Amino acid sequence: MRVASGLAKGVKLHSPLSSRTRPTTQKVKEAVFDSLRTNFSLQNTKVVDLFAGSGAMGIEALSQGASQVTFVENNLQAIKIIEANIVSTKLDRDKTTLVRANVLTWLSRCSFDFDLAFCDPPYEFSNWIQVFDLLKTKILVVESNKLLEVSNCPYDLYKVKKYGDTVISFLIAQSS
Repeated sequence: MRVASGLAKGVKLHSPLSSRTRPTTQKVKEAVFDSLRTNFSLQNTKVVDLFAGSGAMGIEALSQGASQVTFVENNLQAIKIIEANIVSTKLDRDKTTLVRANVLTWLSRCSFDFDLAFCDPPYEFSNWIQVFDLLKTKILVVESNKLLEVSNCPYDLYKVKKYGDTVISFLIAQSS
């Protein structure tokens, strides 16, 4: 996989060698960012990449102008890969925060608001309601293997795209 556009365009990204990590394909990543660019500017945005894996989504956001990206990942090997990927892109390391933690535990303690969040947990993940209730973001992009139930949550489903077994759901925070 490579960074698709922006400051680090073309830089190869590495992925953790783990059965629990399922990297987003290049095709899906490019389609997600094409969809985002249609209605949303990444310039000066605060981004969180939950279940970050290789960090590809957060790194792409940083390459395309995000001002701050927080990567949350529980796997130590994945954290080391994210760190190496950030170094290899030569993007501003001061604009990144790496957090090794369980995503739900971290979200329950997080006091930050984000403009954009990527959430790509293992496909067997089922605690979506907790993520929806704890996360404070304007736009949430979720990668899963099925259509998510989003009724009675603080987000509205904006768009759904399917790529093989991968379902990408774009959600927007409801107005207060």
